[in-house]
Amino acid sequence: MTEETETWATWPQWSRKDDRGLARYATPLAGRLLPLPVNRFDLSQEAGWQAKVIRAIYDALKERSIRYALEQYHPSQALQTIRTPQEILIKPREATCLDLSLLFCGLCLAYELLPILVVIEGHALAAVSLTHGLRDWNGYRPGGDLFAEEPVNDAQALRNLIDAGDFLAIECTGFAQSAQLREMPGPPEMQHRTDGVLSFDQALATGREQLERQDNPFRFALDLAIAHYGWRIEPYALDSSPGAWVTNIFRLLDKAPPLSSPAIKALDFEPLVAERTRHFVGREFVFRAIDDLLEDPKFDSGYILVRGEPGIGKTALVSQLVRTRGYVHHFNVGPQNIRSTRAFLENVCAQLIIRYQLDHNALPPEASQDSAYLSQLLLEAAQKVEGRPIVVLVDALDEAEDAGLTPSANRLFLPQSLPKSVFFVVTSREKMDYRLDVRNREDIYLRDDDPKNIADVRRYVLDFLESHRAEMRGALAAWKVSETELADQLTEKSQGNFMYLVHVLEDIRAGRISPETVESVARLPRGLREYYHRHWRTMRDLDQARFEAIYEPVLRFLATVREPVAVSALQEWSKVDPPRIRDVIREWRQFLNEETLPNQERRYRIYHASFQDFLAEEGMGLIPMHRRIAEVALSKVKGFAQSTLSQPGSR
Repeated sequence: MTEETETWATWPQWSRKDDRGLARYATPLAGRLLPLPVNRFDLSQEAGWQAKVIRAIYDALKERSIRYALEQYHPSQALQTIRTPQEILIKPREATCLDLSLLFCGLCLAYELLPILVVIEGHALAAVSLTHGLRDWNGYRPGGDLFAEEPVNDAQALRNLIDAGDFLAIECTGFAQSAQLREMPGPPEMQHRTDGVLSFDQALATGREQLERQDNPFRFALDLAIAHYGWRIEPYALDSSPGAWVTNIFRLLDKAPPLSSPAIKALDFEPLVAERTRHFVGREFVFRAIDDLLEDPKFDSGYILVRGEPGIGKTALVSQLVRTRGYVHHFNVGPQNIRSTRAFLENVCAQLIIRYQLDHNALPPEASQDSAYLSQLLLEAAQKVEGRPIVVLVDALDEAEDAGLTPSANRLFLPQSLPKSVFFVVTSREKMDYRLDVRNREDIYLRDDDPKNIADVRRYVLDFLESHRAEMRGALAAWKVSETELADQLTEKSQGNFMYLVHVLEDIRAGRISPETVESVARLPRGLREYYHRHWRTMRDLDQARFEAIYEPVLRFLATVREPVAVSALQEWSKVDPPRIRDVIREWRQFLNEETLPNQERRYRIYHASFQDFLAEEGMGLIPMHRRIAEVALSKVKGFAQSTLSQPGSR
């Protein structure tokens, strides 16, 4: 559908008597429409990162050629139309001061800032915290108590926060263009414009000036994070994705009190979701297939099984659904040993109680013994939402434990049938015994040779090259290829596998693959397994004796264990000195994840199951490592014969 013919859904009008209700129009999903040229994750490590992200949002909006619409708010008007982000950013790209301020606040939420919507008589603007981010919305922060119970109507309190350097006030009409405004005398937002817009610094000065106006008295200020997560005012969605929930589900889960007796909280998958969606592109064809099933009247409940080979992007797909729609979710992560039925049942039950505010304050002992309690919660949630879809995501069913299950039981004790309007979206590898015997099921196949998958692969490469142009320029010049030519080669050699691209593109960026090591792009490895094999062989050939004595055993032990492990454990199993183990970790960092917990030793695990599979099949495999780990554990049992211990890595 072209821009000329495309139309957008509109939002309900806002009643000016409903101050709190304005929070519904500030949606963090606006961030999907305005990517920033800066990396918030990188900036968050720097002091004063909030100001840099605020400026980046403002400057990005200034480039969108939004027109300032003179639809001033009038006190006599009972209702006001609020434009959606699509209407402001895509078509027709015009907005009032209130539209612009709500859009800016929504984008601040998307990039984990803490925004405040400020409404004065006839005008609106924004203020944003300079001291804290969205993850601190419910902790101590300047102004937190001030906004906790209701919108603030004391202008001096807000001025004090700004003058103390805790907040910036931003004139949001400043990034909307109007050639006529600069010629008109009048309010501050009409002054000091260059080419119809305000510079960022001038927008800050104008924003502060607005709070001193006698002709337009202060009405109220609304903390959007508190409104969304504290008062549970749900923002309007950008689209009609079935069962979507706009509010960031992680902000609800991490501040929810543990369920009492026993104290159980939902598992925190936010780091995994952030990691797997950092460079996410495409997959619209998969989302569309899922949505078609969720809206199919002939498929009123059941399971949607998404099947595909390792590395094709199943976990990234589920992560994107969590990030953009807030669905209840569970990830089975083999390398982290999150695989048990108990972990799944306790996590999903806790999320259902918190997400749908069900009347339960504890999980009964039987909650993790079978699916009866889960089924009860699903029924209660379905009754509460009155026909709207409830979607639960389960990633990597094939990695879930099946030991000890009766022959007729599904993995994770997934219920055979689901209440009306309840859906489970489940992913699994192809050709695996995922044990899913259910009454109502539809399958979606992710095929590596599907033209739509190939198109997403190419888009991923081009996006990466655009984001890392300066770092990739040298290799492109030495290989004498353009970005388009490299994208074509990598698309073909990836065989439709995103994990291949993750490794190869990062290796080129970091210089591990270069014209010195690969003479032309035509000689790049073909497929993920060849990439692993070539990298393994290259590292071994540098110093075979050192590789077999140090690198190989450490990596095989990391592939053997089903949970993150510390250097001390690796040293105990492999008998390799800790400094040498750290050398292995440093040089194979792209294949590993690091976990850091307060007051604990850092722990490491294999990043992706496909590398684990490679090590299980390559050379000696993993059986000697399993044996060694078991023997070390048994040696700690009183009376066990020490002499029976095998040497690390022995066949």
